[in-house]
Amino acid sequence: LSNAQVLFSASFNRYFLNLIRESHIMSNVNANAENRVSKINDIKEELEKILSVSSFFENPELIENLNEEGFMPIAYLLALPSFQSLTACVDDIVNAALESTVLDVSSDKTSIRFAIPVERKTIIIRDTPKDVKEEDVRSILEGFPITGLKQEVGSSWFITFPDEATALAALSYLHSQRLHDQPVKARVKSEFYRKALASRMKEYEESLPKRKLSVAAAPFTMP
Repeated sequence: LSNAQVLFSASFNRYFLNLIRESHIMSNVNANAENRVSKINDIKEELEKILSVSSFFENPELIENLNEEGFMPIAYLLALPSFQSLTACVDDIVNAALESTVLDVSSDKTSIRFAIPVERKTIIIRDTPKDVKEEDVRSILEGFPITGLKQEVGSSWFITFPDEATALAALSYLHSQRLHDQPVKARVKSEFYRKALASRMKEYEESLPKRKLSVAAAPFTMP
């Protein structure tokens, strides 16, 4: 072979070897990416399983680890055997929860919760004149559908609407209204997550099939 042919053959071999090396690298990258996606999906499924109404109902101790807003610390989740077997870390939990449509991540990304849409449907009008009556409150909200109205201690009125959108529209309108020549002081009543969760759990319990006693079972009597 001529020197030119030898040089060309050597260059071609180096080029070919580089192609093979790059191909292996890309294969490893793709395999790692696929493994990563699979791991995050497994973690997401485990999160959705643990942070669910049925899970809370069957494992009441989980509720003890929720804060007032319903968030469970990621540190607690990572200590559970199922997440240890998945070798999950904080970033894995956060990324998996962000992929879910039924989970929320706290603003500081340190805790996760089961997402429950909590509608704010009640407006509180406070510090009203003592002679204000129900018809007065209804008159300033004429045109708005009211599903509940009651007076509480301290000259406050609680008005409930069919949904949050209607309640917020009514609130905006009330800010420009007056009751017996006094400006209306109104705000939306806060709805608590734990109350909404308790309602979901009660609905779940009621949906469970009722256990029937065997016809051969002896009737229970008080001792």
